[in-house]
Amino acid sequence: MDELMITRQDLVTILQKTAVDIKKHVNELRDLDAALGDGDLGVTIELGSNAMLAYLSAQDEVDIGRMLAKMGMDINKVNPSTFGTLLASAFMGAGKAVQGKTVLFAGDLLPMGYGAIDAIKKKGQS
Repeated sequence: MDELMITRQDLVTILQKTAVDIKKHVNELRDLDAALGDGDLGVTIELGSNAMLAYLSAQDEVDIGRMLAKMGMDINKVNPSTFGTLLASAFMGAGKAVQGKTVLFAGDLLPMGYGAIDAIKKKGQS
């Protein structure tokens, strides 16, 4: 059986589609957040998605780890809200786990996930 392989371009496409899709739920997320808090989650998601799309359309980074980390930094620049900071931290942590890689395999996904979780836990001091 062939092993799963995700190229840099595959990952860019996945992230672009994710950013476009999540923007479709901005109002729903805003309303849910308003019921529990200040209602800014929709704005956070929209700004973060826009930052992702802008970065992914302009970047030419071949190192997947650096690409994810830089995208996380761009998300944090445009929206330093709590959720924006945690999302940015997740991308930076995932990127750190695969720094130097130009292609991903199935075995890279779990370390990326743990890297994202660890970065969120560290940033949130939990």
